[in-house]
Amino acid sequence: MPSEGDYPYEIFLWDVQAKGEFSLEGLLRKRSELAKVELDYFWQTLPSDNLSLKQKFINAYQTLLESLQPHITGLEVYELKTSRFVEKYSKATVYMILAETITGDYLGISICLDFTEIQDLNALPCFEIRDFALTKSENIELVVAIESALDKANSLLPKMNEVSEFIWQIGEKRDSVFQNLAVATKHFTIQEYIYKKNEDEDNDERDSFSFSFCFSKSTYELINTNLTNLRYYFVGAVRIDIYLVGEGNNGDFIGIHTKVVWT
Repeated sequence: MPSEGDYPYEIFLWDVQAKGEFSLEGLLRKRSELAKVELDYFWQTLPSDNLSLKQKFINAYQTLLESLQPHITGLEVYELKTSRFVEKYSKATVYMILAETITGDYLGISICLDFTEIQDLNALPCFEIRDFALTKSENIELVVAIESALDKANSLLPKMNEVSEFIWQIGEKRDSVFQNLAVATKHFTIQEYIYKKNEDEDNDERDSFSFSFCFSKSTYELINTNLTNLRYYFVGAVRIDIYLVGEGNNGDFIGIHTKVVWT
C-alpha cells in the first residue's frame, strides 16, 4: 500500500479468556481509541468553539433521541478518539450511540463523514456481518420510527464539509451492529483476507481491489497454516492503522499491526 511513512510491524495476541471474543469494538477499546461516556459529558463536548454550531448539533441529537425514546432502552454513548480523526476533524467528533430496542434487538446510530482523502480506501470491497433483524415483522414499526427520526435530525445538522448525515444499523447481535455502523461512518474499512498462492501473480480480477501486506512467501505460508477467519481492519483517515487479525488453533486471536500515511 503506498505510504508517506515507513512504519514497523507489531505482533499482538488477543487472549479470549482474558479479553473476550475479538471484535472491532474490543480492539478499539483496548487501544484506548473508543471510550464510553456519560450523557452529561456528551452534551458538554459537542463542538464548543462555535456556540451556534454547538447548538445545531445539540438540537439535532436531542430531536433524534427524543423521537426514539419510546422504542429503545439502555442507551449508551461512545466517543471515537483516534488521533487520525481528531487531528483533522475535531469539529465533528464521532459519537456512536448504541441501545437495545423494545423488540429485543440492538440499534446503533452515528454520523456519516465525508473523508474525501480516502475515497480509494472506501472503494475496497468491505466485509459486512449479515443480520436479519431488519426483516423481522415485529420491527416494521421501529424501522418507520427510526427513519422518521433521522429525517428530522438530519434536517437540523449543521452544514459542514465533513459531516454528511445520521446513519443507523439494527441487528440481533450487538457486535454486528457496532461493526456495521463503524464501517458505515466511513472511518473504518474491514476487508476479507485473500490469499494469493503466488504473490507475483495478479490475474484474479478481484486482486485489483484487494489489499495485502508486503510479506515474504514464508510469512504468508506461516499465516495461512496457523490462522483462520482472517480480516484486514483499516482505522482512520490519512494516517491509517491497519490490522491483519486471525484466529489461532486454540481459539485465541493473533494480529499484525502497522500504520500508513495516505494523502
